[in-house]
Amino acid sequence: MNPSLQIGRRTVGLTALALAASQALAQTPADAAAAPAAAASAPATNSRSELPTVIVTAQKVMQPASKTSVALSVIDGEQLRLSGVVDARALQELSPSVQVAQESGRLQINIRGVMSINNTERGDPSNAFNIDGMYVGRPESQFSSFLDVERIEVLRGPQGTLYGRNATGGAVNVISKKPGNRLGGTVSLELGNYNARRAEAAIDVPVNDVLKLRAAVGTNKRDTYLKGGAGFGLEDQDDMAARLHGMLTFSPDTSLLLTAEYSKVNANGFTPVAMKGSYTGTPKGGNANWYNDLLDPVYIGADDDAQRTVDPYYARPTFRLNENTGLRAEFRHNFGPTELVYQLGHLKSSLSNSFISPFNGAPFLGETLAGESEQLSHELRLHSTGKGPLTWVVGAYLFDEDITRSIRYNTFINPNFTFRLKFEPTVENKAKAVFGQSRYALTDTLKLVTGARFSKDTKSAQDDFNGGGLTIPAAPFARTVEFSQSTYKLGLDWDLTRETFVYGSVSTGYKAGGFNTSSDTMTYKPEELTAVEFGVKTQAFKNRLQLSASVFAYDYADLQLTSTVCTTNAQGVNTCGSRTVNAASAKMTGLELEGRLRPWDDGTFDFGLAYNHSRFGDYQPVNKPAAAPNVVIDWTGQQLDRAPKGSARLGYTHAFDLSSGGYVEAGVSARYNSGYLMSSYGDDYATRYRQPSFTKYDAQVVWHSADDRYSVQAFAKNLTEEITVESRQPGSVNIGEPRTYGVRFSAKF
Repeated sequence: MNPSLQIGRRTVGLTALALAASQALAQTPADAAAAPAAAASAPATNSRSELPTVIVTAQKVMQPASKTSVALSVIDGEQLRLSGVVDARALQELSPSVQVAQESGRLQINIRGVMSINNTERGDPSNAFNIDGMYVGRPESQFSSFLDVERIEVLRGPQGTLYGRNATGGAVNVISKKPGNRLGGTVSLELGNYNARRAEAAIDVPVNDVLKLRAAVGTNKRDTYLKGGAGFGLEDQDDMAARLHGMLTFSPDTSLLLTAEYSKVNANGFTPVAMKGSYTGTPKGGNANWYNDLLDPVYIGADDDAQRTVDPYYARPTFRLNENTGLRAEFRHNFGPTELVYQLGHLKSSLSNSFISPFNGAPFLGETLAGESEQLSHELRLHSTGKGPLTWVVGAYLFDEDITRSIRYNTFINPNFTFRLKFEPTVENKAKAVFGQSRYALTDTLKLVTGARFSKDTKSAQDDFNGGGLTIPAAPFARTVEFSQSTYKLGLDWDLTRETFVYGSVSTGYKAGGFNTSSDTMTYKPEELTAVEFGVKTQAFKNRLQLSASVFAYDYADLQLTSTVCTTNAQGVNTCGSRTVNAASAKMTGLELEGRLRPWDDGTFDFGLAYNHSRFGDYQPVNKPAAAPNVVIDWTGQQLDRAPKGSARLGYTHAFDLSSGGYVEAGVSARYNSGYLMSSYGDDYATRYRQPSFTKYDAQVVWHSADDRYSVQAFAKNLTEEITVESRQPGSVNIGEPRTYGVRFSAKF
């Protein structure tokens, strides 16, 4: 689904945002900062014959998406609700180039085949996730409900200049709704299958000329999708979130936005499904019924019930309690030709989980997986506001994160013996950077874009136990590493015509290296990416067609690959753990096409297409003569993980006027994926699991009242119930959602 599906004179989402933003661009920077909040309540006046203009802040300043020299996708909060989107897993609704999965309750974002599955306390994502400008470091903190969202922007390609930290593949920006100028709000209630119950409410309170407030709260509950619990609760959903914004406008030139928010997940623990429901093959480790891996996996996942069934042998009580508390501040002051912006972000997260998974031929129970993470970030920017030939942004960034974990893994070998592993890691991440980007008008239509960033990262960790257990002695671990890197962007922006914009760029991305806890693969190097991209964006046929296309080429050096690795030591003890290594190199070339077409006043097509040819360079995941003298496995030239060669989406929505003055919107959409690979390896084997091609279909019908204050929506997602494998771990897989449907009631006051 896409923002374009809001049709006609009653469109209030991106259309209103565009109107407010266009006014803001002609006002002071302080006024512009408040524009997104005002946009939520601004009346829409555009005709049905035109598509709405989209305004974004992808490059730290407000500008039309059609004039932004970045490949990006945008969706507004209203369309998220209309599409039945409730959390970050549905980000793949935005673009064929975006794939999203969850593994052990943590988010895995893949943009153009660039991703990281190292969800441990030592790992970092490859795509930056930001909420109102604050980078969120831990994947478990990203996996929460979308609450009161204004819009979401997904930037594709390395964002090594303006974003920097762990934005090798791109960035996801979640922008919440800000306080409005009028007393009022919204309420919505949703009921669906699997006993889904979701509710959200928000209210604007303009206290006086200086202070405006916006409060929002939401709950999100459903029963499990899985089967075979044998009386025990399997993975379900029970989330809540709340946020309070306070906007202080001291003068037309000075403002301060303060934000406090809280979210909680309190449900049954995450539950992987036994791999034997999706794949068959020769077991590696364990036995024929419960194994760690398959040496020659063949996909057999044609039976949806079998893929969703948890083996009763593994069904034991689990729990999950994750809490996030955030405080943010954004100060702006306009000096006339320049504006100062300071952003402070503080996030404290805690988790207490237990889970079940097959391991080494017996149930594997994470008795406790608990701990805290706390991050503090500062960003100071100064940018030009004038209309001269040169526009620029300069800034500095600081990030400090502390992580503690207390982990107990139990393997029940038989009723009388428990094999226990213990981990007590503490991790500290520090990052600092200075950056700048400029755009200089060489002519009236041609601009030169330059940017640079210098980043420095320090990581340290220690663990006095490091997997020591009842039969394995403790092997204390301590390590500190430091990395630094300069990244850059060089490009040209060309206004070919008033409606058509062309851009080209060379840019680089960087993600710091790190360390494993095993002595044979202790340290891995930074990941570096060089990207060349050309794109065109156009608005044609009196803005009935909006089209963007891009071609890109990526050259990776030291691509970081992570897998859950199972090994056998000299005593014959089989253990599994997360290991990250550097592939020698990787390359990608791709083509993307996205657009919206309104061929007639009441109907809109939404479409997208992506082709990505990805391949490893010289890469042999297994070639260790000392450990496996007769085994060499070569993946040179093979496709990267979770990088489908082709993907596409197509949707259509039609508006029907009613005699009562209200109207109905009916829409259908389809998403196709050509399939992807997932890797696993140990000291003497390397295996690739394939998820074959699939297509998923969605549909919705929405009734709107004549005054547009009330709406009733019926929706269905994944109509044909395509069960897909999203990720894997030893002996088990995590699967996508089955068919879901429901009805949603919304009101504005």
